Amino acid sequence: MIGTASALVWRGGSSFETVEVELPQPGPGETLVRLTAATVCGSDRHTVSGRRPAPCPSVLGHEGIGVVIASSGGRTVGGAAVVPGMRVVFGVTRSCGECEPCRRGLTAKCTSVQKAGHESFDSDWSLSGTYASHILLRDGQALVAVRESLQDGVAATAGCAVATVMAVLEQAGELTGRRVLVNGLGMLGIVAVAAALQRGAAEVVAMDPNADRLSLARG
Repeated sequence: MIGTASALVWRGGSSFETVEVELPQPGPGETLVRLTAATVCGSDRHTVSGRRPAPCPSVLGHEGIGVVIASSGGRTVGGAAVVPGMRVVFGVTRSCGECEPCRRGLTAKCTSVQKAGHESFDSDWSLSGTYASHILLRDGQALVAVRESLQDGVAATAGCAVATVMAVLEQAGELTGRRVLVNGLGMLGIVAVAAALQRGAAEVVAMDPNADRLSLARG
C-alpha cells in the first residue's frame, strides 16, 4: 500500500519518538483504519511509569476511533461489509475464539491473546496502538460501526473503558429500581454512572474528592 503512517513509539520511561512507517497492506481478516481520535487509558500511564510491564519499543494506546481506509474481503459488521469510509471502533483484544476462556465468553483471557497497544513495534504488528495516525486491526478483534452523530471523544472509549464497565454491570444483574454506588469518578466511574442510570437504576450515589468530577457526574 502506498503511503506512510506516523506513530508515537514508546522507547522506555518517558521517552517517545515520532516515527514514519510504511502503511501495511491488510492481510486476511485485517482492516487498516485512519485514526481520528484516541483517549488515554490509565494503564498506559502505569506502563510509562514502570508500574506495568509492556513490550518496548511499542506504540501504546488501545482506545480509539477512526475511518476504514482498506480491508481484506469478507469482513462484516452487523451483516454489512467493511468498506473504506466506514467509521468504526474496535476491541482491545485479538482472541482465537476456540480455547476454553474464549468458549466461556472470556475472550480477554484467551490463551493466545494479543492486545492493541501492547505489542512490540519490532513485531509483525507494529501499528497495534492508537497513538499513531493509523492502526492495523487484526482478525479476531471486534469491530463496530459508529453513527456519525456520536462524537469521537465519546465513542473512542468504547473498546476499553465502556467495555470494562459494561462487563461489571452484566455481573451486577438487573438494576431497575436499585440503588448503585460508584466509588471514584475517573473515566470508568463517569461511564458507570451513565450506564447504571441508562439500565434503570433508581439512584446512583457517586463518591470522589474531586469537585470537577462530581460536577461532571451530575451532568
